[in-house]
Amino acid sequence: MEPYMPHVLAFSAILAYIALGIVLLRFRGARSPIVIMLIASLVPYGSFLLLSKPLDMLHYTATYFFGLMCFLFFWGGLFKSISVRIICDLLEEETRTLCVEDIYEKYLLTESFKGRLGILIQSNYLMLDNNGNYKLTEAGQKFVRRVSFIQKIYKISASG
Repeated sequence: MEPYMPHVLAFSAILAYIALGIVLLRFRGARSPIVIMLIASLVPYGSFLLLSKPLDMLHYTATYFFGLMCFLFFWGGLFKSISVRIICDLLEEETRTLCVEDIYEKYLLTESFKGRLGILIQSNYLMLDNNGNYKLTEAGQKFVRRVSFIQKIYKISASG
């Protein structure tokens, strides 16, 4: 086998992964797009691995996962970037304008804070008491202790 073939096969597998991701995301329903993209990455990797014998595993794997990470950083940026979403919303507006209050309400309050509080409640880390206050659950307290421990190891004093 030529020395460049593992790299060619890995890039071909990346292209197959991107195509598979596009198809799977169209039919995802309520499933998390991030989970779909991560699980979908294993199919082309394994398929090209099984179909290409003999194969230099080290170079194939390194090239595949390097390409995969590059694509996931790009895709994740497009998927979660508030900046990209704001400019897309501006493009969809007839006047091509949005007022600061609308941006603040939609992206900061509703999606960032309220959305994240909803996720924390759904994950059983927070609960809303009768007075409308948020409280840590037992699972939330355990999670915070683990995160605090890891932050101490890496000397992270502020996050978020």
